[in-house]
Amino acid sequence: LNRLELTKERFISNPFGVGRLYRTGDKARYLPNGEIEYLGRIDNQVKIRGFRIELGEIEAVLNSHPQVQQAVVIVREDIANNKRLVAYLVTDDESLNNNQLREYLKQKLPEYMIPSAFIFLGNLPLTPNGKIDSKALNAIDVQSSELKTNFVAPITLEEELIAQIWSKVLGVGEVGIYDNFFELGGDSLLSVQVLALAKKSGLRLSLQQLFQHQTIHELVKEIHQSELSLSTVKTAPLSLISSEERQSLPNGIEDAYPLTKLQLGMLFHSEYAPSTAVYHDVFSYYLQAPLTIQLLHSSIKEIVARHPVLRTSISLTQFPQPLQLVHSQVSIDLPIDDLSSLPLDEQEKIIATWIEQEKQNPFVWEKAPLLRFRIHQRSSDTFNISFSCHHAILDGWSVATLMTELLQQYFFLLGHKVSPLETAPSLTFRDYVALEQETLQSQRHQKYWQEKLADLTVTKLSSSTSPQQHKSVKQVKIQEVEISASLSAELRQLARKVVVPLKSVLLAAHLRVISFLSNQADIITGVPTHGRPAEENSERILGLFLNTMPWRMHLNGGTWIELIAQTFEQERESLPFQQYPLAQLQQELGLGQPLFKTIFNYVNFHVYKRLSGIDNLKLLGVQFFEQTNFALAAQFSVNPVTSEIFLILNYATDQFSSEQMKRISDYYSAVLMAMATQPEEHYEQVSLLTEAERHQLLVEWNQTESEYPKDKCIHQLFEKQ
Repeated sequence: LNRLELTKERFISNPFGVGRLYRTGDKARYLPNGEIEYLGRIDNQVKIRGFRIELGEIEAVLNSHPQVQQAVVIVREDIANNKRLVAYLVTDDESLNNNQLREYLKQKLPEYMIPSAFIFLGNLPLTPNGKIDSKALNAIDVQSSELKTNFVAPITLEEELIAQIWSKVLGVGEVGIYDNFFELGGDSLLSVQVLALAKKSGLRLSLQQLFQHQTIHELVKEIHQSELSLSTVKTAPLSLISSEERQSLPNGIEDAYPLTKLQLGMLFHSEYAPSTAVYHDVFSYYLQAPLTIQLLHSSIKEIVARHPVLRTSISLTQFPQPLQLVHSQVSIDLPIDDLSSLPLDEQEKIIATWIEQEKQNPFVWEKAPLLRFRIHQRSSDTFNISFSCHHAILDGWSVATLMTELLQQYFFLLGHKVSPLETAPSLTFRDYVALEQETLQSQRHQKYWQEKLADLTVTKLSSSTSPQQHKSVKQVKIQEVEISASLSAELRQLARKVVVPLKSVLLAAHLRVISFLSNQADIITGVPTHGRPAEENSERILGLFLNTMPWRMHLNGGTWIELIAQTFEQERESLPFQQYPLAQLQQELGLGQPLFKTIFNYVNFHVYKRLSGIDNLKLLGVQFFEQTNFALAAQFSVNPVTSEIFLILNYATDQFSSEQMKRISDYYSAVLMAMATQPEEHYEQVSLLTEAERHQLLVEWNQTESEYPKDKCIHQLFEKQ
């Protein structure tokens, strides 16, 4: 045997007379020279975020480091009650640091077994009996010790520049060169801000590099200082249309340019099925705040004047091509309904009725603006500010930015301590349109997607609706998926452990559910991606900076962690090609049907955090209506204050029944729970079926017994049949 696991206390000696008292649960192994190596306690196991971890195994690897004299690993809990591994060490080399130890452990242990902190001590504290004093170790301030041992300050100019940029964008204090961008809270939209500020500082950097090299230490090896020469092309007003079109423009138009492919697609679906209110978005925010109608109306006018897209109309037939026209001035009303004399439930009904009526009040494309506001006053200090718009002019981030700027401006006019709005961004949505036109000519983009989608089979989900339902008018309903606060925390921790954005974890869950529902390993779904240019303040531009990217992936088995890593790697690979319009791909592939019928959407509107410091402002609730043309949309969102994760499934009633959607929501719950609690399990072996479904499959649908005549032989029964 090369390993000895003892079942009772015994004293073991070897031929050389060296002995040790082993206890039940100790683990040891025989060495070639006859000695016995102590490997730790078998029962010294802990479970952290679903991983079963043996502390003695980590200690043994640490003790094998040539500069480590003694090491002990314990489990500590932080302020949020999250468990973490902390290693305490005695070394004979003062230059040894946590990053060297982390790299050493990575070669011998999985990522989840690497301690989050390394604390260097002169001696390990002992009890009077000579054992490790765990209480004394727990009393050590890990945070202050980490600042001394884990933090490595920037040294070079490039490191200092990037550290300052990360600190500003992520809203954290000091940033060390070994800190991970995604562990600090980075995501794809914040990445764009990093790139813009890096470019302003003279550092040439790509989104793909930031996703691949996630620490400053790794990133500076990939970039170099340069003259600020490459930047998004800033186009001039009216530069994207012909001279004939310019001459035909009506009075009062300050700019005009074509529509993007996605805008045209949205308008098509709105015209094709006007009764469904597809892409007619309605939002209603229930606020506790002082209400001064005149100042609020002035704030709305100021925001509309700042952003050209809010003064835009659309001409589909007047010019040789469809154009969006930016008006110099528009008139925008602010009607008010006083509901303060009504009870709360009546107020809710009236607002819900208004939302339903607003959905059926289509916009006139030729009349700007393509948005409307309304106030429902509920008391002396509470009201709903509601607005509707067509999705073709605003994406979700733009809606969040619009509301944030509007409330900032309103409270500034009220005299509160709120900074005035910054200067409007120099870039406009017109520059994004120009970028798409350039992308459409890219053979590199075309080749990538042709190879990626070669031999594609569209992923289909079985429908439980009747033929009569398929003939009925399409409606969209919502199925909520419950995600507890504790599960949200575990999923965020899993993302930090795998060192990927939270989006990658949630997208991997969606992919597993779609694979399960379709019973296919090669699946395709849609993933909306933002295309904001890497320029300073681009996050403050309003418009439709979206493209829905085909996401094709093979789920051939493996652990949940491997699935998450595969998902993140695919996003990193596709980053340079995300701007190629979906409508163009559809046309080039010529499938005669949509590439996919499901989409995954992830939003984290952290722009709302700017409102957290405003006194006398409290959000009491939100109602909204959003509808796409997809049969199933998994809408993940993150609360910008609590960081809790929410999931809403939007589904078409002509494709799925409410009973089927309840089951599908259970599958999402099962996947998310399995990922958080059993990340090392193979996902293809985790059953998503409930007990009732298993009973239906294995018992109810398997009752195939039949009575047969006892006076006949099998060949006679066969002949009769």
